[in-house]
Amino acid sequence: MVLLSGCSSDGKGDAVGTEPIAECTVQAPTECPDPPVTYRDVTGLFESKCVTCHYGFPGGPWPLDSYQDVADWKDTIRADVLDCSMPPPGQGVSISNQERTAILTWVRCGGLK
Repeated sequence: MVLLSGCSSDGKGDAVGTEPIAECTVQAPTECPDPPVTYRDVTGLFESKCVTCHYGFPGGPWPLDSYQDVADWKDTIRADVLDCSMPPPGQGVSISNQERTAILTWVRCGGLK
């Protein structure tokens, strides 16, 4: 069962149950660390920060609930995480700069499984 609470609002454009979102100041990593970041390292982030809205339900946004889904969209994910447009501000899902950096590092490392 997947909860979609991060995708709901109160009808006034405000997300239900939101916390203040920290300022997004993330920068793209320039190197892949050794050992490299793998999907196993960031799976929990995708599950807790993305799947609440990006689940394979009809009419919803493209799914991010499997390695292949995430790997197929890694360039778009990189752009959206780097410009701080995902998760969308005010939708009830916050993501720290540290979590953004982990995802960006995984992409930098080639999206390794």
